[in-house]
Order: sequence, then C-alpha cells, then structure tokens
Amino acid sequence: MVSLDIVADDVNDVSIVRLNGFLNADTSPIFEETLQHIMEQNKYKIIVDFKKLEYISSAGVGCFIGNIKRVRKNGGDIVFLLMPPKIQRVFQLLDFQDFFQSFNDELEAVDTFSE
Repeated sequence: MVSLDIVADDVNDVSIVRLNGFLNADTSPIFEETLQHIMEQNKYKIIVDFKKLEYISSAGVGCFIGNIKRVRKNGGDIVFLLMPPKIQRVFQLLDFQDFFQSFNDELEAVDTFSE
C-alpha cells in the first residue's frame, strides 16, 4: 500500500507542509485533513514542500484546487516549494502551472508572504 507522510510546522506566521510519498485518492483525505486543521487555526499562508513527494494524482491536485479559494479569500495563498519535474508535469498537463507560485528556495517562498 502506498503512503503519505506529512510534517507541518510554522515559520513565523507561515505554515510549511512537507509531503513524503504518494498523494493520490487513497492518501488525499489525510492531506485534506491537514489543510483543514491549518485553516481552522486561521492560518492561510501555506507553503507545500514537494521535495520528497514521489507521485501526485488528479485527486491530489484536487486538494489544492478545492482549498485555494478559501485561502485566498482570507488573504493568504498556497505556494509550492521544490517541485520535482514529474510533479510539475502533472500540474502542466492539468493546466494549473500558472495558478500557483512555485519556488526552489524556502526563504523566497516564506518572503513572498511579507510582500
């Protein structure tokens, strides 16, 4: 069975969610729960670190699409960090590559929220 490990921590007022494994129909509810928990704390500045993510399905992408409106409505955003090329391709195939900002440096990602 495929798995997803999630580690969430905060840097100042920014939540960083680090994903490790597979984000698909089986594991997306776990990720969705993590996002909901963050937003229940009125935290809407979210960075998702994809460095150790091996696979994402359309169900995984749906987690971002399903939550971005609420996040942006509350003055925040979801930005991506360290996307492997195979994960980037999924977002490109679904034509969502321009919908989210992506960074290769954590400090740059965090700084985007202070602008």
